[in-house]
Amino acid sequence: MVNQAFIPTLDISAFIWDKEDYQANQHQYWGILRKVPDLIKGLDTYLILINDELIRQMINGFPYTDIPSEFWAIGHSVYDFLGNIGSKKISYPEKDIPALSTEPNQVKSHFNEETKREVGYLVSYLHNTPDEKNTIFSFQYLWNDSDILETEADSTTIGHRAVIADRGNSLEAFFDQFRLLFEHHFKHDLSPHGNKEAWKAWVAGGRDREFISQLSCYDPSEEDTARAQELLDERYDKTFGNSNYYSYDLEHDVYVVFRLTNANIYHAHDEYDIQNVPQEVKNHFNVLKYSWL
Repeated sequence: MVNQAFIPTLDISAFIWDKEDYQANQHQYWGILRKVPDLIKGLDTYLILINDELIRQMINGFPYTDIPSEFWAIGHSVYDFLGNIGSKKISYPEKDIPALSTEPNQVKSHFNEETKREVGYLVSYLHNTPDEKNTIFSFQYLWNDSDILETEADSTTIGHRAVIADRGNSLEAFFDQFRLLFEHHFKHDLSPHGNKEAWKAWVAGGRDREFISQLSCYDPSEEDTARAQELLDERYDKTFGNSNYYSYDLEHDVYVVFRLTNANIYHAHDEYDIQNVPQEVKNHFNVLKYSWL
């Protein structure tokens, strides 16, 4: 299994609706649609537990033509999400536990036979491979009062964590616990001793002392961490060395190194020596050299 904080799984009925129930309770489904963008955004950088055929079933089953025009933009975002999900999926065996039951029931009666079979493979995998990282995402109207999906077979019941996206601030609170946060360290303040020109002079002088670079995207006088936080959120999502992340600051044409301060808190500084930036990071951002060198 991949090394990420949690392994997301989707409640398929959030995307393949019971059309009769939708006609009778449209406001409930509109509420789901309003929260879907937050869910999609939160899952953007994560691999998702799903198989190719189940993705196809979701794309074919999502009722785009039945939703009001004011939700069409959200509908497009759903198709974009489903269309791209195949490039970041975690697959599992097409193995079914015949007597498996789930609570809440995940194999809905309105699913076609292929969808039922595919959801059966998914929940069978969850039951056979219990992992505290496994997390299913659903919505209040489609769930119950718990934050658990229970799978049961052969008198063995296993609980799996569930996040109900539109229950209070559950979704935001869940993602916040994994979000990396930027806090500035004063030693990387804007300074004539830590900028690009100072670094060039330091290199030309033989690197005879320690050089501490500034963080160009943060001005301490304004105390606005928004841009630095954006760069951290947009990082290449892999650590190097001592838990370092890299991002690219387009405005200042420089890579930024985010270094672990403690827990989920990171400080940062410019990396002027592009040779210190891992090649896969440079490939990811497609910046192989600096224009100012």
